[in-house]
This record gives sequence, C-alpha cells and structure tokens, in this order.
Amino acid sequence: KLALFSSFARWSRSVVSCRPTSLKMALSFPKIEELEQMELSDEQMQTYCDRIHYHWEPEQSPSKKMLYEVHRLHMLAIPFENLSVFLDDGVNLSLAAIASKFGSGSHRGGYCFEQNRMLAAVLLKLGFEVETKEGRVWLDDGENLRKSYLPLRNHIVVLAQVGKQLYVCDVGFGRLLPSEPIPLQSDTEIENGWCTTQLLVEQQDSQLTSQEMWYLWFLDPTVDAWKRGYSFDVNAEFSWVDAEPANMFVHSHPDSVFTQLLWVESAQAECHTLLFGNELRQERFAKDDDSFLTRTVTRVTSGNHLRELCQQHFNIALSSSLANDLFAINTAAKPDKWRLFNALRSKQRLAKVSLAAQVQDGLSGLMKKLF
Repeated sequence: KLALFSSFARWSRSVVSCRPTSLKMALSFPKIEELEQMELSDEQMQTYCDRIHYHWEPEQSPSKKMLYEVHRLHMLAIPFENLSVFLDDGVNLSLAAIASKFGSGSHRGGYCFEQNRMLAAVLLKLGFEVETKEGRVWLDDGENLRKSYLPLRNHIVVLAQVGKQLYVCDVGFGRLLPSEPIPLQSDTEIENGWCTTQLLVEQQDSQLTSQEMWYLWFLDPTVDAWKRGYSFDVNAEFSWVDAEPANMFVHSHPDSVFTQLLWVESAQAECHTLLFGNELRQERFAKDDDSFLTRTVTRVTSGNHLRELCQQHFNIALSSSLANDLFAINTAAKPDKWRLFNALRSKQRLAKVSLAAQVQDGLSGLMKKLF
C-alpha cells in the first residue's frame, strides 16, 4: 500500500505544484536566480545529445568540428515553434525547464530565447568559451524600417570561441541563417544552408559612448535581395536576467507576432517546412549551375486540418480543442486575436485548476482507503 501511495504521490505532486494561487498569476515565471544558472547536469546533457543524435564524449576537447556538428544537428532535430505562448505556462527561461522541454522523448522546440539558451549551456558543457548577446531584429533593406518604431532587443545570439576565432552561433532564427556557425569577421559572404549571409560591422559613436555594432545580412533566395537580419553589440554586457522582460513581451504582448498566430518550422537538409498561421509552406532549394527554389503552399482549412499538419510534418500532437482555438486565432482579424488569445490562456488555466483539484481529491480518497 505504501509503495502504491508513494508512486501515485510522486506523479501527482508535479500536477498539484502547478496549481496557481490565482488565475491572474498562473504563468510559470522562473525565479530570478534560476536565470543565472547555466550548468547542465550530465543527465540533462546526455538527454539533449540523444535528442539531436550527437555522440557525447565528456573527455573530448572542444574543436571547430565539434562546434559545427552540434550546431547543425540541433537545427535539424529541434523545431522553431511558439506553441507554449498559447498555453497557461507561457515560456519559462529557466535552464531546467528548457532542458525538460527539449528532452529526448519530446518533439517540442521553442523560439530564440529557449533555443540559444540551451545551445549556450551545451557549448559550455563541452568546454567552449561562450558569451551571449542581445540583438535587434530588423528584417528590412537597411533604409526603410518595417515598423514605425525601433525594433526591440528581442533576439539572442551566442558567441563561441575556438582558438583565436569567434563564431556567431544561432539556432533560433529559422531558415534565414546558415545551418552552421558564422566566423565573426566582416565582409565575408558565406553560402551555408538556405541563405548566403554576410556580417558587416559599424563603429557607432555618440558624444558620450561608442559601440561596435555587428549586422547580419542575408540573401534570401525567395526574393533574390539582400536584407538586414539583426544587429548586436559584440562588447555589450549581457545576463540572462536581462532577457526576461523581452521574453515577457514576446509571449504576452498584443503587438508581438508570437501572440497572433501559431508558428512552427523545421529545417532538413533537403526541405524547409514552415507553418505560419493558416499557411504551410514547404521549400526545396538547390544550388548548381542555376540556382532554383520550389515552393509548395497548403492553406489550413480547419482546426482538424491544423492538427493533422502539426502531427504529419512536426510530430507535434494537439488536442482537438486546442487545434480549433489556434485555428480561430490564426484566422481572426488583429483586434480579435488578442481577445481569443486571452480566452485560450484562461481556458488552459481553468483546466489546470480543475485537474489539480481532482488530483487532490483523489489523494485524499486514496489516503482514507489505505489508512
């Protein structure tokens, strides 16, 4: 009886501990000190390596070959996606939460904060010297802003050192980045993966300060034009505590694209698949004497169709109810998206409260029977 009770209690503890004290405080924010934690346990590291199919040898010294292999395998194995934005838990940036989410039995991914936080921790575990930097996402021609305001610093990149060379590592920017790290050197065009990229550096001086600002430009084959991807200050100090306000904006603000539609994408050597709202795009790009790209576009027609596509292309399982709610958000006009978004989160909270209450009632009943 005691063994049965202990087993049930261990399972139920995780559910009961998730029970929010109020519906307004249901999002699972990490403790601030957890954001400074960057050390993976051996078990977490091995679980991650199993997920990306990397053979980890703890005694092996860091090398350029290792850096490139881990970066490439991560991009191939872990999708870019924002499903957690629509769930009650939100996006928790504690390393333990990300490591659990990216576990070997999981098919889940995340957006740049999660992806590059995990990559930084993995590279540290492998013995690399690593720094992380905040970036502004531009996605413009360098002259005309996409929006009427300066982009927020809501992107993260990782710098890793091999010998005397620094590399820009980024597994959280979708197909717009190479599948392998980029040497931090100006003016060099690199053909790697889906795009040709180039890093340009500008010394930006004001009356009081100066910045060494690096800009990543990419040549997107879908439009055959150079675009400014993002920028970062290579000398700026950064702590993961600094990322929490930006993360809160990304997953909980009505102007964030991540609260307005479901976004899932995965990159494979031969094909890139992007689910963006109610449109699924599959792109195949080959370079030989004549570069060419083929694209297949599928319109999502219902919640059930969305559920089927997520399962088929990303191995992500959605309940029928969640798929219908996501389809409604994808389809709605912008003023209605925020209302539907908050309604979905409230539904998730109520479901969790109800489940926690059922577990507690079950525990009470079991204890009465056993004792």
